[in-house]
Amino acid sequence: MMVIGQMGENKELMAIKAAGISLGRLIAPLIVLAALISVGAFFVTNNLVPKAYNEIFTLRDDITRTKGSIKIPSGTFYEGIEGYVLRVENQNDETGMMYNVQVYDHTSRKGNTSIIIADSAVIKISKAKDYLTFTLFSGSNYNETNQLTYRDTSLALSRVDFAREDLLIPLKNYAFEKSDTTRFADQAKSMRFDQLKTQHDSLDRHNAEAFDTHYKRMRGDAAFEFRAQLDTVKDIILGEVNVKEMEFIADASGFMTLRIKPNFKVLGKTYGARMKEIAAAFGALEQPVIAAIQKAESAGETYTLNLPGGDVILNPGDYAISSEDVEGWQVAS
Repeated sequence: MMVIGQMGENKELMAIKAAGISLGRLIAPLIVLAALISVGAFFVTNNLVPKAYNEIFTLRDDITRTKGSIKIPSGTFYEGIEGYVLRVENQNDETGMMYNVQVYDHTSRKGNTSIIIADSAVIKISKAKDYLTFTLFSGSNYNETNQLTYRDTSLALSRVDFAREDLLIPLKNYAFEKSDTTRFADQAKSMRFDQLKTQHDSLDRHNAEAFDTHYKRMRGDAAFEFRAQLDTVKDIILGEVNVKEMEFIADASGFMTLRIKPNFKVLGKTYGARMKEIAAAFGALEQPVIAAIQKAESAGETYTLNLPGGDVILNPGDYAISSEDVEGWQVAS
């Protein structure tokens, strides 16, 4: 559009038209180019972008799980190595030598039964960062068996002095490892259009089922019944209408007469020629049937009316129900 506008501003379109080239012939290549760009953009958005997001999510998670270098602080117990607790009194930052070293081996999960105390030590990580070499100098290795039995309650303690001892400790998550990208394939940004459509349909169906389940549960709850709600304002009603007692009556057939009329405008679209039969049937309906139709309307459900010409499905809005007082009573609803 910018190119065409620029050409029109510079009177180039007029010159092209004077040369016998139509406007349609001029913009046809632009339309083809725009269509190709649109198809390419859709392909990139639908295929390459989700794959890129999947790779990004996986890489970010792999980087997050990868631990950094081991830095053992002085004067505190360090628990950064799985299965071991280390304590270093002080260390030389230039040479990397650590002094007054204590190593607690908890790999057997039996408490402090294996302890190494050394005068000094140096630490070295392998190039692949899969194991740690802990070289200790001038120390002692203490091991205790704390497996008490019913007959033997004694404990055995062994002490081994050494001038140098190499302790190999396996490391986890210190080396960067690329994991499987399918772990994030269920993320919305990692899905193609067809996958999103399938997920959308499944989610709509799940939400509809959940709504129906919770709606029916709420309607069945006693707290939502009309009688329970009426009892909460009983005193207010008695005071407003100046009566002594109020009694809840579930069946009002002895106090009012129900009348039902078909909605010809709505039912006529569906049943057409059968409206004469339906109107006659409505006029002959008995009170229990009208009450059942009214109950279905309150529940938002359909009611099937069995007629000689075939069943008629009544939806809320296909009819209008009114009530008339029985002689000697005044009824309001």
